[in-house]
Amino acid sequence: RGALLLFVISIPFEMPKRAFLPVEIPTATALLFLATTLLPPKVSYGRIPSALMWFAAHLWLLAIAAVVNKIEFVTRALEHFFLFTVLLMLMWAMSNLLRDARLLRQVLAAIVLACAVRGALQILGIGATSYTVWSGGERTSLFGQNANLSAMILSAGIVTCVGLLLAPARWLPNPKLFV
Repeated sequence: RGALLLFVISIPFEMPKRAFLPVEIPTATALLFLATTLLPPKVSYGRIPSALMWFAAHLWLLAIAAVVNKIEFVTRALEHFFLFTVLLMLMWAMSNLLRDARLLRQVLAAIVLACAVRGALQILGIGATSYTVWSGGERTSLFGQNANLSAMILSAGIVTCVGLLLAPARWLPNPKLFV
Protein backbone atom coordinates (compact mmCIF):
# COMPACT_ATOMS: atom_id res chain seq x y z
CA ARG A 1 0.00 0.00 0.00
CA GLY A 2 2.69 2.44 0.98
CA ALA A 3 4.82 1.84 -2.11
CA LEU A 4 1.78 2.18 -4.39
CA LEU A 5 0.76 5.45 -2.74
CA LEU A 6 4.34 6.75 -2.99
CA PHE A 7 4.35 5.91 -6.70
CA VAL A 8 1.02 7.67 -7.31
CA ILE A 9 2.11 10.74 -5.33
CA SER A 10 5.40 10.93 -7.25
CA ILE A 11 3.77 11.09 -10.69
CA PRO A 12 3.19 14.89 -10.75
CA PHE A 13 6.72 15.55 -9.48
CA GLU A 14 8.76 14.44 -12.47
CA MET A 15 12.07 16.31 -12.65
CA PRO A 16 13.65 16.04 -16.11
CA LYS A 17 16.95 17.79 -15.32
CA ARG A 18 18.00 15.98 -12.16
CA ALA A 19 21.52 14.90 -11.27
CA PHE A 20 20.78 12.60 -8.34
CA LEU A 21 18.91 9.76 -10.14
CA PRO A 22 19.59 8.09 -13.50
CA VAL A 23 15.83 7.60 -14.09
CA GLU A 24 12.76 9.76 -13.61
CA ILE A 25 11.40 9.93 -10.06
CA PRO A 26 8.07 8.25 -11.01
CA THR A 27 10.05 5.47 -12.74
CA ALA A 28 12.16 4.94 -9.62
CA THR A 29 9.10 4.80 -7.35
CA ALA A 30 7.34 2.48 -9.84
CA LEU A 31 10.32 0.11 -9.66
CA LEU A 32 10.20 0.30 -5.85
CA PHE A 33 6.48 -0.51 -5.96
CA LEU A 34 7.08 -3.44 -8.32
CA ALA A 35 9.79 -4.76 -5.99
CA THR A 36 7.31 -4.73 -3.10
CA THR A 37 4.71 -6.59 -5.17
CA LEU A 38 7.01 -9.59 -5.20
CA LEU A 39 6.53 -10.07 -1.45
CA PRO A 40 2.87 -11.18 -1.77
CA PRO A 41 2.86 -12.29 -5.45
CA LYS A 42 -0.55 -14.00 -5.32
CA VAL A 43 -2.18 -10.77 -4.18
CA SER A 44 -0.50 -8.62 -6.83
CA TYR A 45 -0.34 -11.05 -9.74
CA GLY A 46 -3.10 -13.55 -9.00
CA ARG A 47 -5.49 -12.62 -11.81
CA ILE A 48 -4.38 -11.71 -15.35
CA PRO A 49 -6.62 -9.02 -16.86
CA SER A 50 -7.62 -9.66 -20.46
CA ALA A 51 -6.42 -6.23 -21.59
CA LEU A 52 -2.94 -7.12 -20.37
CA MET A 53 -2.72 -9.85 -23.01
CA TRP A 54 -3.32 -7.31 -25.78
CA PHE A 55 -0.64 -5.00 -24.42
CA ALA A 56 1.75 -7.95 -24.09
CA ALA A 57 1.03 -8.91 -27.72
CA HIS A 58 1.82 -5.34 -28.74
CA LEU A 59 5.11 -5.49 -26.82
CA TRP A 60 6.12 -8.73 -28.55
CA LEU A 61 5.19 -7.29 -31.95
CA LEU A 62 7.46 -4.34 -31.22
CA ALA A 63 10.28 -6.72 -30.30
CA ILE A 64 9.78 -8.80 -33.46
CA ALA A 65 9.63 -5.66 -35.62
CA ALA A 66 12.87 -4.42 -34.03
CA VAL A 67 14.67 -7.68 -34.79
CA VAL A 68 13.30 -8.08 -38.33
CA ASN A 69 13.98 -4.48 -39.32
CA LYS A 70 17.47 -4.40 -37.75
CA ILE A 71 16.83 -1.19 -35.89
CA GLU A 72 19.46 1.51 -35.88
CA PHE A 73 18.98 2.81 -32.34
CA VAL A 74 19.29 -0.33 -30.24
CA THR A 75 19.68 1.41 -26.87
CA ARG A 76 16.56 3.53 -27.44
CA ALA A 77 14.60 0.43 -28.46
CA LEU A 78 15.78 -1.47 -25.37
CA GLU A 79 14.84 1.48 -23.16
CA HIS A 80 11.39 1.59 -24.77
CA PHE A 81 10.98 -2.17 -24.33
CA PHE A 82 12.03 -1.93 -20.65
CA LEU A 83 9.66 0.96 -19.89
CA PHE A 84 6.77 -0.78 -21.66
CA THR A 85 7.47 -3.95 -19.65
CA VAL A 86 7.40 -1.88 -16.44
CA LEU A 87 4.06 -0.41 -17.53
CA LEU A 88 2.67 -3.89 -18.15
CA MET A 89 3.78 -5.03 -14.71
CA LEU A 90 2.27 -1.88 -13.14
CA MET A 91 -1.02 -2.46 -14.94
CA TRP A 92 -1.09 -6.10 -13.86
CA ALA A 93 -0.31 -5.44 -10.20
CA MET A 94 -2.51 -2.36 -9.90
CA SER A 95 -5.50 -4.03 -11.55
CA ASN A 96 -5.39 -6.68 -8.85
CA LEU A 97 -4.58 -4.41 -5.91
CA LEU A 98 -7.17 -1.75 -6.75
CA ARG A 99 -9.96 -4.30 -6.41
CA ASP A 100 -9.70 -3.48 -2.69
CA ALA A 101 -12.08 -0.53 -2.13
CA ARG A 102 -10.00 0.93 0.70
CA LEU A 103 -6.83 1.02 -1.38
CA LEU A 104 -8.73 2.44 -4.38
CA ARG A 105 -10.07 5.23 -2.15
CA GLN A 106 -6.54 5.99 -0.91
CA VAL A 107 -5.10 6.05 -4.43
CA LEU A 108 -7.81 8.42 -5.71
CA ALA A 109 -7.25 10.73 -2.74
CA ALA A 110 -3.47 10.56 -3.33
CA ILE A 111 -3.87 11.59 -6.97
CA VAL A 112 -6.00 14.58 -6.04
CA LEU A 113 -3.74 15.61 -3.15
CA ALA A 114 -0.50 15.25 -5.16
CA CYS A 115 -1.87 17.28 -8.06
CA ALA A 116 -3.18 19.96 -5.67
CA VAL A 117 0.24 20.26 -4.00
CA ARG A 118 1.95 20.30 -7.41
CA GLY A 119 -0.37 23.06 -8.64
CA ALA A 120 0.04 25.08 -5.43
CA LEU A 121 3.85 24.92 -5.68
CA GLN A 122 3.71 26.28 -9.21
CA ILE A 123 1.26 29.04 -8.29
CA LEU A 124 3.43 30.04 -5.33
CA GLY A 125 6.50 30.08 -7.58
CA ILE A 126 8.37 27.43 -5.58
CA GLY A 127 10.57 25.58 -8.09
CA ALA A 128 8.76 27.24 -11.00
CA THR A 129 10.61 27.81 -14.26
CA SER A 130 9.41 30.12 -17.02
CA TYR A 131 10.47 30.18 -20.63
CA THR A 132 9.47 32.17 -23.67
CA VAL A 133 7.82 30.30 -26.50
CA TRP A 134 8.30 31.09 -30.17
CA SER A 135 4.90 32.80 -30.42
CA GLY A 136 6.01 35.44 -27.93
CA GLY A 137 4.17 34.12 -24.89
CA GLU A 138 5.60 32.69 -21.73
CA ARG A 139 5.00 29.26 -20.19
CA THR A 140 5.59 28.34 -16.59
CA SER A 141 6.14 24.87 -15.23
CA LEU A 142 7.58 23.23 -12.13
CA PHE A 143 11.12 21.81 -11.91
CA GLY A 144 11.66 22.32 -15.66
CA GLN A 145 8.90 19.89 -16.65
CA ASN A 146 7.52 19.99 -20.14
CA ALA A 147 4.53 22.31 -19.83
CA ASN A 148 2.32 20.03 -21.94
CA LEU A 149 3.14 16.98 -19.80
CA SER A 150 2.54 19.03 -16.69
CA ALA A 151 -0.86 20.11 -18.01
CA MET A 152 -1.81 16.49 -18.79
CA ILE A 153 -0.89 15.32 -15.28
CA LEU A 154 -2.71 18.18 -13.57
CA SER A 155 -5.71 17.58 -15.84
CA ALA A 156 -5.81 13.98 -14.62
CA GLY A 157 -5.98 15.34 -11.07
CA ILE A 158 -8.81 17.69 -12.00
CA VAL A 159 -10.74 14.93 -13.80
CA THR A 160 -10.30 12.66 -10.77
CA CYS A 161 -11.51 15.43 -8.46
CA VAL A 162 -14.54 16.27 -10.62
CA GLY A 163 -15.35 12.59 -11.07
CA LEU A 164 -15.33 12.07 -7.32
CA LEU A 165 -17.56 15.11 -6.89
CA LEU A 166 -20.08 14.09 -9.58
CA ALA A 167 -20.27 10.43 -8.55
CA PRO A 168 -20.46 10.67 -4.79
CA ALA A 169 -20.34 7.45 -2.87
CA ARG A 170 -19.95 6.97 0.84
CA TRP A 171 -16.81 4.89 0.39
CA LEU A 172 -15.06 7.42 -1.93
CA PRO A 173 -13.14 10.45 -0.68
CA ASN A 174 -14.91 13.82 -0.71
CA PRO A 175 -12.92 16.32 -2.83
CA LYS A 176 -14.96 19.46 -2.08
CA LEU A 177 -11.98 21.20 -0.47
CA PHE A 178 -9.86 20.66 -3.58
CA VAL A 179 -12.62 21.65 -5.99
